Amino acid sequence: MKAEIQRRTFIKGCAAVSLMPMLSNPLLAAVWNESNGTDFNIVSFGAVGDAATDCTAAIQQAIQACHQAGGGRVIIPEGKFLSGSLELFSHVNLHFQDEAELIFNANTSSVSTAMIRASQQQQIAITGHGTLDAKANQPGWWYGMGYQPDTQQTNVLAAVLDITDCQNVAFEDVSIRNAPAWLIRPKQSQRVEISNVICV
Repeated sequence: MKAEIQRRTFIKGCAAVSLMPMLSNPLLAAVWNESNGTDFNIVSFGAVGDAATDCTAAIQQAIQACHQAGGGRVIIPEGKFLSGSLELFSHVNLHFQDEAELIFNANTSSVSTAMIRASQQQQIAITGHGTLDAKANQPGWWYGMGYQPDTQQTNVLAAVLDITDCQNVAFEDVSIRNAPAWLIRPKQSQRVEISNVICV
């Protein structure tokens, strides 16, 4: 029963996305598994997995370095890492090791409409047995971002993952918790693979 509920929750949050078996496309399998052979551990860029330190800048620097190097994996190791909104770039696989958690920090200036977003990028992935926790279930969460009722604001988190006008995208094995609204929101994108993603 629990698995069925998770499946329904996933489908509800990911309406209109095409689901394909992972590894059915050899090109995508090569992109996500090989990732150019280079790893960029966020700890090396100053991230601290203590559930208290804001790691937004460190993680974004790791993503940027990976992208500029031609691609690879940005490694989120075991630990609890606080972060504001992040932007993913082409040829980057954001890879979670076991027991790794990326926790959204609403009390930071680095907030956009998604926890992780990508626009006009290609060959990007989020993989591994880790967790993205948007923390939208916490009391005062919305007000932590400066949200005021009955107002029009553009910096309120609406999705955990927001993908716009991208090609060759894969999400595999990660768990998503406490989304504010959308779980995964792919828009105007081609060849999006989602496999074994658990949304609770």
